[in-house]
Amino acid sequence: MMFLKRNLRSRMDLFKSDVRRDVENKQFKHLNDKPTRSLSVGQNVLARNYRTDKWQSGRKATRTGSLLYTVGIGENTWRRHVDQIRDAQVKSKPVPSLESPDLGTEHQTRMDLRARPAMMTYLT
Repeated sequence: MMFLKRNLRSRMDLFKSDVRRDVENKQFKHLNDKPTRSLSVGQNVLARNYRTDKWQSGRKATRTGSLLYTVGIGENTWRRHVDQIRDAQVKSKPVPSLESPDLGTEHQTRMDLRARPAMMTYLT
């Protein structure tokens, strides 16, 4: 029902969720869940090189803004946003082995068949 070009609220409106509040809560959670991005001076980093579409290794020199850094690449100095810089230290996670002593031979053969590419039988 419209009155003065506005929707009037009724008791039925209480059943509907407040979309604006839900969106604001999700945005607040999303912004606060991210870890802070910071680099230390002299840290080995990879900086985005837009001339060759690759990453170039260098050392972080100084912080010039809230999210801007200067990176020393050889004799050159580049200014890069924190999104264009990656840590050069590789943080590897242990990879679980496919060969497990708990698995039976029947299960291993099934896994071997799944890992192999399908053969084309119609070529004769």
